[in-house]
Amino acid sequence: MPWPGEEMVFRVSNQSNRRKFLESGEHSVRDLEVMLALAGHNIADFKRILDFGCGCSRMLLWMEDVAESSELFGVDIDERMIAWGQKNVPWATLSVNKPLPKLDFPDGYFDLVYSASVFTHIDEDYQDQWLAELKRVTKPGSILLLTVHGEYVTGLLDEAEVQAGHRDMSNMRSQLNDKGICFLDNDIFVGGPFPNFYHSTLHAPWYIFEHWGRLFDVRAYVSRASANFQDYVMLERPPDDVELKPIQMTRNTVSPAHAAPAPQDASPRLILGHSKADWRRYLERGLRRVARKVLGPPTEAPQPATTAPVETGNKIAGGYPVSLLVERMGERVNRLESDVWAELRLQQERMDRLEKAAETDHPAG
Repeated sequence: MPWPGEEMVFRVSNQSNRRKFLESGEHSVRDLEVMLALAGHNIADFKRILDFGCGCSRMLLWMEDVAESSELFGVDIDERMIAWGQKNVPWATLSVNKPLPKLDFPDGYFDLVYSASVFTHIDEDYQDQWLAELKRVTKPGSILLLTVHGEYVTGLLDEAEVQAGHRDMSNMRSQLNDKGICFLDNDIFVGGPFPNFYHSTLHAPWYIFEHWGRLFDVRAYVSRASANFQDYVMLERPPDDVELKPIQMTRNTVSPAHAAPAPQDASPRLILGHSKADWRRYLERGLRRVARKVLGPPTEAPQPATTAPVETGNKIAGGYPVSLLVERMGERVNRLESDVWAELRLQQERMDRLEKAAETDHPAG
């Protein structure tokens, strides 16, 4: 397998180990195939494929067999990496692009575009310009798979920075809560070999649906589906005559500046104009109906999904078992289930206390 050398490998993967670099490319292609399987496709279904930000062909090195049925293209701003790829990856057509649009392709040229760790390093203005350009070069119905830094990476960064005492991360959280996107221009890439516009970008999932949904249909958002680290976003290019309306998503958190004021009177007698008994019926009936419909019966101790691959005959693209998708989301789903049932139990206990207090204040007889 061709080797780009330690310098180029370090720039695209932050490490210079040959084996790890090659394995990462192979695994990323498999991750791509798993995502396509969610839409009922495999990579051979597409006629023209673009690797947007291909670097030194980390993924294209593993796609020679794909080139037998599809035309492969790659673009990147790094001339040296493109030159290396042109010599060592003859099954793909590689070219240099500028930091901002446009690409040297006609309208509607591609039916699949993927991009690993590009939108994780550019600010909102750059992203908007490139999203519009990727819409231009794809035909209606095309699939786009782009990675972002989501909640998992944000949590890791938050924890690492706080433990190291480097800086207060409240501003980062505030930006994510208010805008849904945070561009860290004072990160580890300052003063390095990268362009001045290249830094670290974090996304809130709701932002993808609301903001990117203005240009594309957001078909899926899968946490940690890229290298078990970055989140994968699946977009579908709509017809030109369709005007998309952004999906309104419920945000996970609310910044202190926008938080609703706490009620001055915590009395349970009147809540939203209803008596305690009415409130109990509304709360219990509504919460339990939704919880049982979505989650099924409660479990005392939800077990995390196994991390070991399970061999099964139910295979999807790339030879990956369906269980892999469950494994990658299992921990998050189990945590959500546990949190919901814990909240239900707390509400049940609260209502029991209120009922007992009411009986004490107004005994029967």
